Amino acid sequence: MLFSKIKKAVLAGTLALTLALGGVCSMGAINVQAASYSPETAGRRVVGYMPSYRTYAIDSIDFSALTHCNLSFMTYANGTVSLGFSGSDVTKIVNKCHDNNVKAIIALGGWGGFINDGAFTTAQKRSSIVNQIMNYVDTYNLDGVDIDIELTDADIWNNFDAFISELSGRLKSKGKLLTMAVSPWFTDSIANSTYNYFDFLNLMTYDYSQNGGDVAPWSQIYDSINYFSVRGVSNDRMVIGVPFYGYDSAGTAYTYSQIIAMNPAAAGKDRYNGISYNGADTIKAKAEYAKGFGGIMIWEIAQDSFDQNSLLSIIKNEMSDGAGNNDDNHGGNEGVNNGGNNDTNNGENDDANNGDNNAGDNLGDRNVRYRLINRGSGLALDISGASLENGTNVQQWTINGTDAQAFEISQEADGSYVITSVMNGKSLDIKYWTWENGGNIQMWDNRGSDNQKWYINDAGNGYVYITSKYNGRCLEVEGASTDAGANVWQWDYLGNANQQWRLEVIE
Repeated sequence: MLFSKIKKAVLAGTLALTLALGGVCSMGAINVQAASYSPETAGRRVVGYMPSYRTYAIDSIDFSALTHCNLSFMTYANGTVSLGFSGSDVTKIVNKCHDNNVKAIIALGGWGGFINDGAFTTAQKRSSIVNQIMNYVDTYNLDGVDIDIELTDADIWNNFDAFISELSGRLKSKGKLLTMAVSPWFTDSIANSTYNYFDFLNLMTYDYSQNGGDVAPWSQIYDSINYFSVRGVSNDRMVIGVPFYGYDSAGTAYTYSQIIAMNPAAAGKDRYNGISYNGADTIKAKAEYAKGFGGIMIWEIAQDSFDQNSLLSIIKNEMSDGAGNNDDNHGGNEGVNNGGNNDTNNGENDDANNGDNNAGDNLGDRNVRYRLINRGSGLALDISGASLENGTNVQQWTINGTDAQAFEISQEADGSYVITSVMNGKSLDIKYWTWENGGNIQMWDNRGSDNQKWYINDAGNGYVYITSKYNGRCLEVEGASTDAGANVWQWDYLGNANQQWRLEVIE
């Protein structure tokens, strides 16, 4: 994990239980319990990194919230792989994992934890490293290995496929997992085919800024997904990373628990006292989003608050379908999202949801195509440049009869709607899952996520409000502009004409 200020503590500690180069471990019997697993669903993976310098928190962690726990880190230097933990701590963590049907995985490397000495340049060196790793796996009944080598050395990546091929063969022969922590800054030289050896990848979608900027913006997730998608990695093998920490403008790191200790109300924010982090609402939204991919990964679980503001508890609830939580409300105004106070926004207007508006009884029928006309301008919702790409902006434009202005509207089981372009098959999407007024609207592949679901409510006189299920904000023309090319974004319900749309059936 690229979190050097904290992880350097690993390297300063004692490297326990060192194996000799190519040697055979002669440790005594270790009392590690066998694992018994229930089947996992890729999108419900919860991968938590557990560093050796936070073993004091082992008893505070809810291991039942995880599917995989990555013990961090084994290190490598001068031909020797070192466990990085005391044997008793490894045994304790593995037993807690297996008691909760969690896979216990050992991670190799970390920031500064793999000192390259031509480690992969010869078959003898590669085999020695593999033998040492497998000795630890066997001794402690570990369930797999995670590779986290954060280097740009050419000789590492030129010989990486040969190393991973050998390690994968040894692990797979024992039914063990092989995963990797990845970030575009050090993976450019990996052959696309090498990714096929890994059961899944842990995307390090954090540390975007360490100087007061956003520590883990949504754009970083989108960029990482795009990067690994074009390299042939399927969505179900991409695990989305989230931080349980933040940075201030001076680059000082704070754990989430330290931030909450300053002010418990900081849990509902992404920035407090100059510190950028991911608060409860953002973590919940990212967990929901991650269910459409390979699940969620945490750096790191011992930084949690271990109280009513626990981020791990939020993830646990979301990954179990949010039992006890309100799926429609990501920490916002309940009256907007849940129907408590605002009939315009809550999706409970029977006339609107049943199609008794300008669209007639066809609303929700995917065989019907619509043009969305803004009341304030008389212009149509339009895909900018008629682009077929993910991330294309949405604007208003003069009605021209093209498919860039034609949409299908399908109804979901929860009463919300998905608005899909006839031209490119992509859905109307809140960019970066932003909660803020002015959050932009784009087109993106349908993920079934709440930032692509909309309530359609009667505004009178043949017009409707199109309101986000995710945050309760309305689709509107920016600045009430009447110009062709004006942007379309989201804003709090105001009832103005630039938030009202006519659903015109295209014959």
